[in-house]
Amino acid sequence: MVLRMMHRTLEPLEVRVMTLHYAHEVPLATITRQLELTNPSGAKAYIVNARRKLNGAKYTEMKVSKQAERQSQDQDSPPLH
Repeated sequence: MVLRMMHRTLEPLEVRVMTLHYAHEVPLATITRQLELTNPSGAKAYIVNARRKLNGAKYTEMKVSKQAERQSQDQDSPPLH
């Protein structure tokens, strides 16, 4: 589920950085060097952006799920008289 959300939400380089850091426990400095990232914050910037995007996607998914649940409950409940 998490991988699916990552691939739906993130850029390929963000997925790669997140996977290397969190799944393979590669230090950020090593990722920055190996991927030749030239931005001042290196891999950390990709982690920060990816986490922000994933939190936004998770919030949106939860909101949509709650709306669907409410609609389902409204259809299942008897009409008020």
